[in-house]
Amino acid sequence: MRHRQIKLIAVLFTAYVMITGCNKDNPFVEPEQITMDINGEWKGYLLLDGLGTERTADSNYIFNVVQNNDLLTASIVIPAEFGFSLPITFSGKINNDSTFTMTGNHNNTELTIYATVKEDHTLELVVNGIEEEAQFLIMYKEEHLLTGSFSNEYKLELKLGQIGTGRSIILVHGMDDNATTWNTMLDYFDNHGIDETNNVWVFEYKWWRHIDVNGNEMAAYVLGAQIDSTISKDPIIIAHSMGGLVSRSYVANVSHVDTTNFHRLVTLSTPHLGSKLGHFVPFGDEDGIGDLLPGHDFLDDLNSNSYEKTQRSKYWLLNGRVGTYLSCYIGPVATCYKWHYPTPTSVEKIGHAKLEKQNDGMVTNSSARFSGNDYYEADNNVHRINTFEWINHKQLNKDDRVCKWVKDFINDHQ
Repeated sequence: MRHRQIKLIAVLFTAYVMITGCNKDNPFVEPEQITMDINGEWKGYLLLDGLGTERTADSNYIFNVVQNNDLLTASIVIPAEFGFSLPITFSGKINNDSTFTMTGNHNNTELTIYATVKEDHTLELVVNGIEEEAQFLIMYKEEHLLTGSFSNEYKLELKLGQIGTGRSIILVHGMDDNATTWNTMLDYFDNHGIDETNNVWVFEYKWWRHIDVNGNEMAAYVLGAQIDSTISKDPIIIAHSMGGLVSRSYVANVSHVDTTNFHRLVTLSTPHLGSKLGHFVPFGDEDGIGDLLPGHDFLDDLNSNSYEKTQRSKYWLLNGRVGTYLSCYIGPVATCYKWHYPTPTSVEKIGHAKLEKQNDGMVTNSSARFSGNDYYEADNNVHRINTFEWINHKQLNKDDRVCKWVKDFINDHQ
């Protein structure tokens, strides 16, 4: 029996040696394979520094990566404003926990990169050595940007309540969106009695067309419904993003100036002064997106429209905000950051970094609040509501806090 036990132990030991090798330097052990692939060119923008201060750089960073399993070599082009005229070369290793560290050298100064690969196809980089404080960046690949949906139709549909019950409410969606974006808010209205006091409609339009064209279409649809006595005179309009500019074009419509009536207009993160992300999205050459660029003739004409100016006392402006905070450290050095919850989409993360801070990932607070300069700041006719912290652009018409605010607003302005 004892002999049999010893023999079994010997067999097990031999098997263990064959599997694991006799020592850590066993040349027959294959290196662990890294499943993630970060090869290629990444572009990115500055988010904040090592003091936690939000920052915006004049231009973007370019990060070129060559990966051979877990070994990395890379070069990074840093905006000229920081005094770097040539790319800096880095080397390092990537880990299976989606993190990697790289080191480089510039003029005898060591630079270090701490990075995390995110599931939404972004890289979160922390670069030490560019400035006295670390720089925190967000990187992306252009093929991972959003693509546009061009299936919208012009339609004005009753979604909630009965025709003739109270004042009509019209919901107007934003860029690259459609009528379904209001489903969450409609459910909230339904659960809180708006269906018993009002009739709620959704206007869908072709967001890729010029905004004033869509304003004309909105005027025609609303006027037609009012002639048919299905929508009340002086409806309340709730508009998200680009939809706020469509609604303001409806108000300013010269052809229908006597009939484009409304009681109140609530805009949810509308780029009243434009948004530079028109240069950023892959469908930025569409007419409607071009209208959003700051300084575009459309915006200048709308914002200087004498009749529309007289209507601004009936405007209520809401906006959200996204942001980051320092999260982990090696000694006193911050090595990662996190996004305030709820986490924005990858496009909103990149948009937040690219735009002047503060913003909601797509629209700056100053543009959404009609306060981008002294001239607009002095326009106290509009009602600016306190910023809804940590609600990103796409969620602003879906978040419970905003849905509650809009519901209460409707009840207070019947």
